[in-house]
Amino acid sequence: MPVVTFVDEGNKEAEAAQDEPLIHVCKRTGAAILFGCEVGVCGTCMINVLEGKGNLSAPESQEKDSLVMFSAKDNQRLACQCKVKGDVKIEKAHDL
Repeated sequence: MPVVTFVDEGNKEAEAAQDEPLIHVCKRTGAAILFGCEVGVCGTCMINVLEGKGNLSAPESQEKDSLVMFSAKDNQRLACQCKVKGDVKIEKAHDL
């Protein structure tokens, strides 16, 4: 099973099912990532992907548009829109 590591929470680890939405992993483990709209438009759940960027699903059109609107960096994603495909290390984005 893929492992999601929450770096800003003392490297807390949580297993995820293949293709499980990252939002489900965050909520199940009590991660301190906040969620607002949960559909990829508000930017509340912006994360930095520190390792394993290719182990998340590719951004779909709504997320792509939002990432452009928020001037996201190459390693940033919206946690409500990602599906876990392999091990990743993430942290909350602190620069929004």
